[in-house]
Order: sequence, then structure tokens, then C-alpha cells
Amino acid sequence: IADGHHRFEVARRYRELRKEEAGYDGSADHVMVYFTDMSHPETLKVFPTHRVVKKLTLDNDKVMEKIQEYFNVDNVENMEALRQKLEERSNTPNIFGLYFQDKYLILIPKDIDSLRGLITEEKSDYWKELDVSVLQYAVFDKILEMDKIEGKITFVKTFEEAEKITKDRSHDAAFLLNATRVDQLKAVAELGEMMPQKSTYFYPKLLSGLVINKFEDVTANV
Repeated sequence: IADGHHRFEVARRYRELRKEEAGYDGSADHVMVYFTDMSHPETLKVFPTHRVVKKLTLDNDKVMEKIQEYFNVDNVENMEALRQKLEERSNTPNIFGLYFQDKYLILIPKDIDSLRGLITEEKSDYWKELDVSVLQYAVFDKILEMDKIEGKITFVKTFEEAEKITKDRSHDAAFLLNATRVDQLKAVAELGEMMPQKSTYFYPKLLSGLVINKFEDVTANV
């Protein structure tokens, strides 16, 4: 499973609950899936999901002090320049954009092994190499000491939305990512591991109406 791990897990748990019912009819034994070809990356794209932190645990000075222990920090003039810099260095592992205190910053790891060494989860090297894994489990959990991720982060699809909700002060900081590569997604999936949250926003997707909406002959009763 390359995408939809969490939905599948909910379906599996629901099935187990239903099986405990007397007279269970097996109706929860199946789940709808969609197969897509991963062998041609030009027909399958994965887009990034950026993380915008509502409230940082550390004060502003401490945030930058801690970040600079592990990253070289470069300033750029605006969000478009930040987007372009990230795109230009899309092959640089674990590079991030940061919009914080009205500054546009590029975070480049000083020592990737030291950075990934902060991740304590028992996962494969492929999983630990993912930008989303490093951001959540090294930067958020360990460097910025954000104990509980759930509810503290808004996930957005565009640089513009990340900038907007940080600039209006409803959020403290926006962390911008490059997209997960298809080969990375494939490597993790083939090991049977679950990708980190919000890391597999892929395109194209089926339109939900093709299989969910009810179709009727509207002329039948005319």
C-alpha cells in the first residue's frame, strides 16, 4: 500500500469489531482500493503537503538557536524565491523552507547522519531518509521539543496558503517541503511500512463520483 494506509487500517479495525457481532454476515470483509502504475513516474506525481505550526513550544530566539545547531540557514527575499530555491535543490536530502517571523529561510542540513540520528522510531533507513520523517520526528519532536503533534499543525498544499496563515499570526511558523519522490514511496511500501502522515498526496486520483454516487435513470418516472 503506497497511499491510504490509515484508511485501510480503519477498515481493518472496523472489520475486527464487526466480526465480534453475533450473526456477522461478512459485509465488512472487503475494502475498495485503486491500483495505479508506479513504473512510469511521468504518469504519477506526488505533491508535497506543507506543515504550518500553530504554536511553537520554544520562544522565537530559542527556535532559531536550536535549528542552527543542525542546519545552515540562508535568507531569501520572498516566498517565490523560497519555492524556487527548494525546487532547484529538490535532490538535496532533508532540505526545508521556513517562513518565520516574517523571514523566508532555507534550512540545509549540516550533517545528515546527525540529524537522522535524532529519529528513535524503529523504522528502515528508507523511512528515516524521508523529508517528512526528518521534519516530524527529528525537527518537531527532538529539536523543537513539540511533544504532541496532533492538533498543533495545519497541513496545506500550497506555499501561498502557508504564507497567508502564518502572516496573519494565526500560526507561528510554516515549514515547506519538496515532494516525496515516487521511488522513495515505493521503497517504503515494499518493506510493508506505513508512510508518515500526509506524505503521499498523489495525482491523478479517481473522482469519487465514479464509484460512490448513486446513478438513477431520471427519466424513468417522467
